[in-house]
Amino acid sequence: MVETLLLVKWPLVGALVAALPLAYYGVFLVERRMVFVSVSLAQAALCGAAAAFFFGWEPRLAGLVAVATVIAVLTWRSRGGRGALPEDAVLGILYVVLGALSVVLLSKSAQGGLDEATLLFGSMLGVSARDVAILSAVVGALAVLGGALHRRFLAVAFDAETCRVLGMRVGALELLFFSGLGALLAVAISQIGVLLSFAFLVLPAASARSLFRSTTAVFAASAAIGAFGSVAGTLGSIRWDVPTGAAICVALALPLPFALWVRRH
Repeated sequence: MVETLLLVKWPLVGALVAALPLAYYGVFLVERRMVFVSVSLAQAALCGAAAAFFFGWEPRLAGLVAVATVIAVLTWRSRGGRGALPEDAVLGILYVVLGALSVVLLSKSAQGGLDEATLLFGSMLGVSARDVAILSAVVGALAVLGGALHRRFLAVAFDAETCRVLGMRVGALELLFFSGLGALLAVAISQIGVLLSFAFLVLPAASARSLFRSTTAVFAASAAIGAFGSVAGTLGSIRWDVPTGAAICVALALPLPFALWVRRH
């Protein structure tokens, strides 16, 4: 077991490095009921990576450009006031169109369907020390950003209207928040896939929010559940010989029934 665990040390480290910031962002998204935004950003990153495989570009950079484009569109729309379509309808359209483009581009790329499965579900065993270093650099930059603006992010998340009255630049703060999330997703998806990235965003935050009322406790519990799921899922994938990414998703979901039971009682 120990020897096998050493063979997957970089995938495990990569999962842990991705889990903590994604769990952090997930608390905001779950609290604001904006989970669908993260799905659309993840789909944009997937579409950018698919285009990269088709045209021979760098997948992470293409994913980042695609995410930045979607963020720009959503920001422009929010500043322009109420549009012809509700926001959830716009996000749904983006999700479907970007997903369809991803499938088309991957089906016509030289690598074929293998990369479609890899981008959707991740290829954890292919994560290298270089991948972890790139991801760690992005996470480090986001940690600085989050440390400097955490209180402002919280204020906007819980009461955006009051923040506007107080003169805070809510639009700029939201743009910084989603830009950071987009950059993280663009890098993480190329390593751990869309499914696991989304699981890290939603499942730890959902469990933590059901267990605790204190904001600090929710953030801490979300990070702890993300770390637990990474380790437990990796060990489970070794023990039962199942895909690592899927095993981590299952492990992340394990605390949720208990958390919901605690909330009800």
